[in-house]
Amino acid sequence: MFLSNPSFVLAILATSSFVTLSVSADGGTFSYLAGFPATTDVQEIANKDTIQKEFQDLLGGKEDGGNTEDLCGNLERGKDFYFDQGQFLKDIPTYTETNSRMMNMYESYFEKGYATLWVSAALEGGVYQGNNFGEWGDNMLTPCIGQQEAAKKGTAYIAGLLEVNQYMEQASAEIENGCVYQEAGNTCMSAIEAWNKAAAFYVGSLEGERGDGSGYQIFALGDKRCGNYENCGPKGDSGAGVAKTNIVAISLFQKGAGLVFSGDLEGLQKCIKEINDSVLVMLVQGTLRYAHKLGKRGSLLAKELGEGSTFAAAFLPQLAAVNTKAAKLIKKEFQIGAKGTTNKKKFNFDKVHLILACNYFEMGISCAEVGSLVDKLQPPAFEQCDLGIPQKSACGFDKKNKKEFKKVCKKYMPTKKYANPDAPFQRT
Repeated sequence: MFLSNPSFVLAILATSSFVTLSVSADGGTFSYLAGFPATTDVQEIANKDTIQKEFQDLLGGKEDGGNTEDLCGNLERGKDFYFDQGQFLKDIPTYTETNSRMMNMYESYFEKGYATLWVSAALEGGVYQGNNFGEWGDNMLTPCIGQQEAAKKGTAYIAGLLEVNQYMEQASAEIENGCVYQEAGNTCMSAIEAWNKAAAFYVGSLEGERGDGSGYQIFALGDKRCGNYENCGPKGDSGAGVAKTNIVAISLFQKGAGLVFSGDLEGLQKCIKEINDSVLVMLVQGTLRYAHKLGKRGSLLAKELGEGSTFAAAFLPQLAAVNTKAAKLIKKEFQIGAKGTTNKKKFNFDKVHLILACNYFEMGISCAEVGSLVDKLQPPAFEQCDLGIPQKSACGFDKKNKKEFKKVCKKYMPTKKYANPDAPFQRT
């Protein structure tokens, strides 16, 4: 078995990020990414986060020649970098020979090349998916920052989620092609290499030895959001530190490494879904945080709408896969443009919150995982289950809970029953 190998056991016990240690009897070395043991050299992939950092620094005016007050000028500099220098960001995903479940689902909802199209529209002030990035409306403040934030979050999370999933898909495809290292006489490492790349891109190189640095990839998102919801740490009860979502995700990457090693493709697909569920929690947290700012706090900053709209876009295909009506309602609420609800000062936070909470169960997460939005507010902006929705987790969803759930969520429950719950997520 995978865990019977002492070197792998020692690797799993590590907690540093990109510290190379000798742990095997024959002197082999492993690198660690926030606790994940990378058994191949994936430093180059982890370093991709420096490209994301440079892009964001240019947009924020933090590089020489920029000005934090020259908002639209910085937008132009970011645009030049994205189209002329940051070719990697524009060309995500790297692996395209086969499609992951997520890529199929997102292309079905949006279209092929959706990540690049979203960021390009944000940078150029174009129109995409009903969002007019060049016309925010008379009431919205500092539209250029809204464009910047939509572009930043678009590359980091819409494109970033795609890149991670395509590397995980590459590992799956290699297993299907017979690359199973545990089989006698099989020395193929391609599947293991691809899986390590997925973890490396998820974490990035800037997180430090223990995953406590300041990164720019999905791992960094989890840590930012857990501070807002005070569910950091192993128990998910702290306001700082490594996010519970990241602790879960890294443990799942470790589990996945074992499945790749043994060639368990069916188990690997389930593990990939669980990793995506952890990321989904982060994206929902981000969406609700900005929804609260736009709705309850009445913000008219284009920054808040740009971020909220992009966080929503990053998971809307997953919501649409189980409830098309709910996805349409969320999309409409976050619409950017003169006709958008925010510009009309009619953003409805309670509606957004209820729609999402009523569909957590179908998407594979729970209100307990999302948590209570504290965000330095006292009392908290909202409690994790304050909508009368009884499920604390999927395991506690009994008959009594279902009856109460239907009563509260009648308007926003899925109307389509899937004979195969995984139908929207199939690989090709």
